[in-house]
Amino acid sequence: DARRVLPSLMTWLFEYGRYAVQIFLVMAGYLAAQSLSRYANAKFSTHSLLKLILNRYLRLFAPYTAALIFTIMCAYIARLWINDEYIGQSETLTQFLAHLFFVQGVLGLDSISAGAWYIAIDWQLYSVLAILLVSFPNYRALIWLISIFAVSSLLFFNRSSDYEAYFIYFIGSYGLGVLAYLASSFQDARVRTV
Repeated sequence: DARRVLPSLMTWLFEYGRYAVQIFLVMAGYLAAQSLSRYANAKFSTHSLLKLILNRYLRLFAPYTAALIFTIMCAYIARLWINDEYIGQSETLTQFLAHLFFVQGVLGLDSISAGAWYIAIDWQLYSVLAILLVSFPNYRALIWLISIFAVSSLLFFNRSSDYEAYFIYFIGSYGLGVLAYLASSFQDARVRTV
């Protein structure tokens, strides 16, 4: 309907609006690397790594759950007045539980909210980055690993919708942000000035 009123703006947003997601992912990668870098030189501990990942999950959980419940209530009220396909089917308990554990995309379930996919992907990306930073505290090795993941994503995984529910699909953009932070913190001054 908006396209009928503002055809050129809606066409532009449809064609180029998705680039905002890529910019957001680059910034998220940079900030996650900055946040996690304090753990890079800590002695590896499975317990501390799991605690770090669980703390990230718990920080996301409360506002995410509140947003899901609010969305379900709004959709329920909207279905009382409008019977249109854009509101979607009623949410199921399985669908809600899958969202709570960030696996709705992996299980192939419809999203309750348009932005719910990002929370799941962000948690996957953060968890993978935490595992890599704790496992490989040497920035040189980490830069190589992130580069390999990012290039693999951009050249292969990001080209197939089969991987949209997994971190590997998005790590190309996210990895650029991580690499930018790692390069800025690298001990060799020649790397920092490039």
